[in-house]
Amino acid sequence: MAKQPATIFVCQNCGGQSRKWLGQCPDCHEWNSLVEERFRPAVQAAGAATGFSGRSYVSKPV
Repeated sequence: MAKQPATIFVCQNCGGQSRKWLGQCPDCHEWNSLVEERFRPAVQAAGAATGFSGRSYVSKPV
């Protein structure tokens, strides 16, 4: 698994995110709007659903 960056840069105009500082936001093209913020990965609660049901479904021709 790839290591997550410790900081991200967030556009104060549109909320777009970048891994490195850029002079211009790649989403809204606003100049000097990216600010550095600490990266906070989403924490999954114990026992939370992962999207896998454990069942397999096979489609049958009609």
